[in-house]
Amino acid sequence: MWKLFFLRFAIAAAAVLFAAAGVNLFVDSYDMYGGARIAGFTATPYKSEGTERMTKPVQMNGRLIETLILGNSKADFACDPAVWRELTGEQHVYDAALRDARLGESRILLEHAIKTHPELHRVLLAIDYELFRDDRRVQREFDEKQSESSYITPANFAKTLFSQDALRDSLLTVRENHREASDAPVYSPDGKFSEASLAYIFGQEDDFYKNLHALLREQRSFVQKDRSVPYEELAAIRDLCAAN
Repeated sequence: MWKLFFLRFAIAAAAVLFAAAGVNLFVDSYDMYGGARIAGFTATPYKSEGTERMTKPVQMNGRLIETLILGNSKADFACDPAVWRELTGEQHVYDAALRDARLGESRILLEHAIKTHPELHRVLLAIDYELFRDDRRVQREFDEKQSESSYITPANFAKTLFSQDALRDSLLTVRENHREASDAPVYSPDGKFSEASLAYIFGQEDDFYKNLHALLREQRSFVQKDRSVPYEELAAIRDLCAAN
């Protein structure tokens, strides 16, 4: 009797688990599986905005890349692959910039791109003072294993398909898309931050000036800090480009 009960329970639990995975795969709220983008339903994968350190390395693996854009949010917002394609005629441009990036992250992404994309022949690295403000090689959220892998890692596979958080994010994606009837993803297929999202960010004029003042105050605390690590990473990126 108990064996039959546990067998039925295990089957029911497995069915629920795989049904949730099916929903997560279809909605693709992390924009990692090439899910269909349906206006008013799944067009905007809302959680991809805060998980680009996991999603962008995966998206890089499935495309040709002749020109790779690296850097922090300045590159993410300002370096438009569409403009570069228009200027150069190159069709395969990918924006791998990460918001609040460290140079170590750009170096790791470049190393992986060199190994997996023999067609790569140009790197655009946007540099500003924020990249040199501390000695962190990578941000705490940076997924180094995923950034070095040609496939979705088992940990991220389970995280994005079989977790409770993934199901919650899928339901949130559907709800918010239905509410806003959005037809534009946060990130376009070439890694560019969407125009609609940019318009929202730069439309917040008061917040921009508040953040600017806060940033300037923060910079004072970094004046005396050791910044040798970012210079080492910059030299490593230079050497990688020169060797290839």
